[in-house]
Amino acid sequence: RVEAAEMIRWITELPVGQQSVLLLRLVSDLPVAEVATILNKSEGAVKALHRRGLVALRRRISAGGVSSGGPAAFTSVP
Repeated sequence: RVEAAEMIRWITELPVGQQSVLLLRLVSDLPVAEVATILNKSEGAVKALHRRGLVALRRRISAGGVSSGGPAAFTSVP
């Protein structure tokens, strides 16, 4: 399992677009439509950034030997 502080640190190492989407979606728990409005992006762009960010985090978790049994919010894109 990954500690929340470590996950946030990893998120801040991602490209800015992915950072923004993941922090708003996962940490602030905002819906895609609201994140799209805040970032002035389409919902499709938000979903794509979300997916790319999660893939990057999964790679980081796998490389670090961390258990993948963490919160569902970090393992799936609604």
